Amino acid sequence: MNSTDTHRYAVILEDALSEVTQEEFPDRHDNACNLASLFVHFKDYDHAIALNRQVVALPVQPDNERITIVSYLNLASLLTYPKGDFDASDSCYRHVLNYDAVSPIREDREEVLVVCRGGLAVNNVRRGNYAEAADSLENIINVVPPKKSVYRYHLLLYLAECYSALGRVEEAQRILPQENVHTTDVRDSLFVTFHHYVDDARVAALTGNAAAACTALDNVFSTQSHIENYNSGMLFHETVKSFYRDNIEHYAEHLRDTRRQNILLIVGIALAIIAIAVILWMYRKKNLAYISLTETNRRLAHADWTTERPDVSNVDTNTELDTQPMTVTLPEPSKPESDIRTFIETHKVYLDAEYTADRLAHDMGINRTYLSRLISPLAPNFNTLINAYRVRYAQLLLEKDAALSIDTLSTLCGFNNRRTFGNAFRNVTGLTPSDYRSRLTPASQSKPIDE
Repeated sequence: MNSTDTHRYAVILEDALSEVTQEEFPDRHDNACNLASLFVHFKDYDHAIALNRQVVALPVQPDNERITIVSYLNLASLLTYPKGDFDASDSCYRHVLNYDAVSPIREDREEVLVVCRGGLAVNNVRRGNYAEAADSLENIINVVPPKKSVYRYHLLLYLAECYSALGRVEEAQRILPQENVHTTDVRDSLFVTFHHYVDDARVAALTGNAAAACTALDNVFSTQSHIENYNSGMLFHETVKSFYRDNIEHYAEHLRDTRRQNILLIVGIALAIIAIAVILWMYRKKNLAYISLTETNRRLAHADWTTERPDVSNVDTNTELDTQPMTVTLPEPSKPESDIRTFIETHKVYLDAEYTADRLAHDMGINRTYLSRLISPLAPNFNTLINAYRVRYAQLLLEKDAALSIDTLSTLCGFNNRRTFGNAFRNVTGLTPSDYRSRLTPASQSKPIDE
């Protein structure tokens, strides 16, 4: 009977078992468990999982404890591989542990508990939780029964993988050669040797050592002829060769690429955070400056301007104006601050569109830093202060002759262009020049400028 016929008869037997109950066929659970193992041999994992689920569906009783626990462990193993459902696998292992906590397992209890805890740790390895898995495996390996030496070595291989993933390469390489596995079963010995070399290759791949990985694979292939005698003509050599030989370099390169990507991601996030912090700081600084400027302009707009006004009786847009000193009364300035205001009002420097803070410092015989310190109690900066004088002068001109054009007015008051004049006028008075002119009394609007 070939393997195809065997698999077909196994499916028929599964259908037959589904038609009977445990009472009608007392060995139903035993046969279902054995049949599940047969489906695993044929790699028919769906049927194997379904049969194991049937066995564990009934409550655990003293008479079926052994077979039910075996089915739980087999189901957990199948859910881990090939299904990759680690949460469901963990649930099976924990169900056995919870049962033991309530009613201690009567047969091979120590071995069952080790397998359950080891399975939970292996699932953490497959999830990538290497730190937690390493701690669990270190504790479990120390309590593995002597007759489970093969399983102990199996756990050591996963512990080596954890150490490699955590960067503890020397510990990973030290574990495997030191372990001496004793078994009387030739088949188990061959598979232990095989997995030993396979995991040597895995450790080398995790550390990016392709040369060591290939050497380990050569040792894997050297045991192939012996293993073939125990696998009934399965294409074991080709499976291992096609998977490991073709993927070992790719796996090592993938690990290096992943590390580089993680570094770049961390650097990118750090730069993004720094950029956001700088933008927020600049926005806050600009916002505070705007608030300060607004308050200063509001204070200047409501300042008590003296009635001493320049003589604008003979304003001519083609000639330089000869004005009298104009003063602005601000809250109790100190003596140096009064000197600045006196100089500006006496020399009418605000009428010069090219006048700068550097020229004012030079004309007053002081340095620029000291000038800025003297200006700060009066206005945020030189431009704000000088524009306040220019705007007030524009108000006086409009009160004399509201018919003056905006362009003429801006030129007479020391502004370079109409837009700058409009912005400064609005910042100081809260109105545009046109709005301000429209609010003047009819008498002032009709009064000629040469009167």
